[in-house]
Amino acid sequence: MKPQLLLPARVGAFLVYFTALYLVLVWLTGRWLPTNGEEDLWFACAIGYLAYSLFDTPFFVPPSQVLASGLPAALLLLSLDLRSVVLLRIPLEWLRWTGFGAASLATAAACLAIGLRNVDRIGSPRTALAERVAYRTATTLGRGAVMFTPPALISAVGFHQTNSSDLLWITVLWLVLVALQPVELVLEFVKDVGRLRVSAREAQQVGEIQRVDSPNVVRVILKPDHAWRRDNAHLGALADGRQVHILPLFTQTQGAALVGTGLMPAGSLSC
Repeated sequence: MKPQLLLPARVGAFLVYFTALYLVLVWLTGRWLPTNGEEDLWFACAIGYLAYSLFDTPFFVPPSQVLASGLPAALLLLSLDLRSVVLLRIPLEWLRWTGFGAASLATAAACLAIGLRNVDRIGSPRTALAERVAYRTATTLGRGAVMFTPPALISAVGFHQTNSSDLLWITVLWLVLVALQPVELVLEFVKDVGRLRVSAREAQQVGEIQRVDSPNVVRVILKPDHAWRRDNAHLGALADGRQVHILPLFTQTQGAALVGTGLMPAGSLSC
C-alpha cells in the first residue's frame, strides 16, 4: 500500500506545488494575477485538484464533499464559451459535455447517498443497495482527477492553441501533477529511507541493558531471535553516555523475557 504522508508534509507539498504553478503562470502569461478567464482556467483547476487530492482524498471523501466540488465543476463546464476556439472545437465540446455529465452524475449520486444514509439496511434491502451504489458512484466520479481534468485540458488546448509552446507546457504540467505527483514521491522516498535507516539500526541492536552489577556484570534484556553467543562481543551504551564492550556469558529466562548476562572487561570503558 502506498504510504500516507502526514498533514504537515501535505501542507508543505501544496506550498511547493502552488509556488511552482504560480511561477509557470507568470512565465507563460507575463501577468502576476490569473485574470484572463478561460486562458488561466488551467491554473485554478490545478490548485483545486491539489487541494482536493492532498487534503481530502487521502483521508476520507464523504458524499457531502463530492457534492461541494461536483456542483461547481458542473456549473463551470456549463458556463464555458468555446465559440472563439478555432481548432478542435468539436472534440473539446465532447470533452466539455462528458465532464459535465460526470460532474452532474456525481452530484446527483452524492445527493442520493446523503438522503439514504440512515436507511434501514435490514428492513429495506433494495433501498440500502441503492444507497451503496449511489455512494460508490459519487466517490468514484467525484475524484479530483475526474472533476478537474476536463476544464484544465479545455483551457490548455482550446485557449492556448495559437501558442504551441504554452500548450505543450501546460499539458505536460497537468500530466505530471496527476500521474507522477513528484513532490509526494520525493517526500515518500525520504520517509522510506528514514524508515529503512531506523530498521537497520534496530536490526543491529540485540537488546537493552537492564542493569550493571558488581563487578562489571551486565544484565541485558534480549530481543527475540537475537543470539547471545560467547564468540561475539557487543558494544553497549550506559545510562551516563559511556560506551563499553560486553562479552556474553550465558542467558536465563526471567518471566516472559530472555536475559543475557555479560561481562565488561577491565579497561573496556570508553567515552
